[in-house]
Amino acid sequence: MMDTNIIGAIGFAVALTVYALLTVLLLSGWRRSDQSWLPALATGISVAWAAVWAAGFLDLTRADVLVTFVEWARGLAWLVASIAILREIRKAPFLRLLRSRYGVLVLLLAGVPIAYLLFRASESPVSNIWISGGYVLSLLIVLTAEQLYRNAPVELRSSVSYLCVAIAGVYLFDLLMYASIIAGIATGPEYWASRGFVSALFAAPLALGIWRRSRASTEGQVPRQMVIYSFGNTIIAIYVVLIIMGHQYVQTYGGSWSAVGSIVLVVAAIAVALVLLASASTRARVRVMLMKTFFQYKYDYRSEWLRFIATLSESGLENVAATAVRAVAQIVNSPGGVVWIQESGSDAYVPAGAWQRAMPDIAPVERSSALIRFLEVRQWVIDLEEMKRYPARYEELKLDKWMTEGDDWWLIVPVFVGKRLYGFVLLLKPGVVPSLNFED
Repeated sequence: MMDTNIIGAIGFAVALTVYALLTVLLLSGWRRSDQSWLPALATGISVAWAAVWAAGFLDLTRADVLVTFVEWARGLAWLVASIAILREIRKAPFLRLLRSRYGVLVLLLAGVPIAYLLFRASESPVSNIWISGGYVLSLLIVLTAEQLYRNAPVELRSSVSYLCVAIAGVYLFDLLMYASIIAGIATGPEYWASRGFVSALFAAPLALGIWRRSRASTEGQVPRQMVIYSFGNTIIAIYVVLIIMGHQYVQTYGGSWSAVGSIVLVVAAIAVALVLLASASTRARVRVMLMKTFFQYKYDYRSEWLRFIATLSESGLENVAATAVRAVAQIVNSPGGVVWIQESGSDAYVPAGAWQRAMPDIAPVERSSALIRFLEVRQWVIDLEEMKRYPARYEELKLDKWMTEGDDWWLIVPVFVGKRLYGFVLLLKPGVVPSLNFED
């Protein structure tokens, strides 16, 4: 059975290898000259940090001064890299943030525990410096990652979310370790041995975050979208139960790896949850499911329905089709459109009315057409612009040329009566095309 020192050395050897590869990738492939050297510097120092800790677990060196130096150097490098990206996104001096009430909170969070540590004076001066610096740097890095995510515009958030998860994940673990030492809580060698595995664990989202950050641009600001503030308690409970079950399994059958394995398992489970939450596609699916069921954010639906009904009530029966098109179009600020309905006793859909658009002189749309089959099965609003860019999302749907060749048409909105596709509305593109979500 391997002892904790060997396990710790293996963990830091894994971290050393992973960060060495990441450093090479950064230096060879990242093209953003304004920030390319900062993450590379941080990952390079992380290589030296992992090497010193691996040597320590192998009893090749136990120099407290060396350990303190690499801990501080690693923390400072990641703090500088995080602040650089935050300043680019926030477009405001970082010191101004520290001078605010937020800065007072940071000062209290950092100063009070350090004062308590020094007051106890239970450690050697070198250890106090190491612990104090490690705690303060870890705290600042976690808070900077939080500010980075909070201040990122919606269109850039996906490019920094993985970066924030990785940096905050590594240093939140360190922060808890240093806070435990300051509080006088015993931290066994298995916790220190776990640091290498934990750092290596977050290297994957770190690499993805840096790569996506390198492709991002701060241009093209869009309004902030509503975010999901809570997930179902049932899902969270199930996830926690699975973590506890895995923890018990590792404790029972892990042997010499049980202590380290349990820590890495819990951190890995949290990391997986954070990475899934950082995934734009995953968040989008969860957001649609929850908001369709529980939430109403973008619109005041009562007001929208009252406006919709008022619009339908403005004209007599002779203008029902045109009024219906107008009522639908004004929801998304479309300048006009045409409605097709299924002829009585026929399978074909024909133009029945138009608003601010001439009635098109085209052949009826047969029920057997690809468009009608898609609308009946998927019940989607078809965004023609999105379909041109991402045809796979629409199952490579083929439409008539008159719908896709021009630049006028924008949305195809199905109209159902019960489960029957009664017709569809084809809307014109507005002057400024908004980014739509499922609520629109």
